[in-house]
Amino acid sequence: MRKFFILLLLCAAFINAGAQQNNVLNHWNPGSYYDLQNNKIIGFIRWNVPDRSLFKGAGDDFMYRVTANGDKQKIKTAQFRAFVIGIDSFVVSHNKDLELFPILLVLIDKPTKLYVRLRNNQTAGGFGGPVPMFYSNLNRTYYYGPDPDNVTELDRQHFIAVMSDMVRDKPALVEKIKNKEYRKADMEDILDEYYFERNAQIAKEEEKKKSEEKNKKKEEAKNIEE
Repeated sequence: MRKFFILLLLCAAFINAGAQQNNVLNHWNPGSYYDLQNNKIIGFIRWNVPDRSLFKGAGDDFMYRVTANGDKQKIKTAQFRAFVIGIDSFVVSHNKDLELFPILLVLIDKPTKLYVRLRNNQTAGGFGGPVPMFYSNLNRTYYYGPDPDNVTELDRQHFIAVMSDMVRDKPALVEKIKNKEYRKADMEDILDEYYFERNAQIAKEEEKKKSEEKNKKKEEAKNIEE
């Protein structure tokens, strides 16, 4: 899977129970958002993947703080165009079909873009007991189009043509798609391969940063002892 920042937070938690998911999703991360006038507002952002449950289904906001420990405020889609967490960009779609879940994560940013809409599907189980149990799993729906307002859901019928064009700068990957080594169900593997070099560089930079911080702490401890 492409190691885009938000999913690094999500994937480890989206296994079974909703409580486990929330422990990961309720983290604040440095980020920014763009208001309707395209002004960039920097701060800390927390976005919870919306629930597609039996009882509710709106996911049109994120939480924002100016500082890490500042007061939080809810920012609705009527107030912003996009927000960024780490290397990931999220945009608002005004497509009528996406009305309840209008926030899309940009996966490939080209003239024809690839987006994914993330939702928690909740299913009921354990009705044998006095209280029914509900379980969640992360649902991904992929879309493509020139902008978030004009998107088409990526289906199996158009998968080979759309994705071959989308990753045409990676000929080996295109061949795997055309030869059906990769199918629609393998989207995470496709994105992982597409962004392999970039992800490797990010991992290298993160490791270097950790090493520098560790050495800095050692140096500070040494100075205190002296």
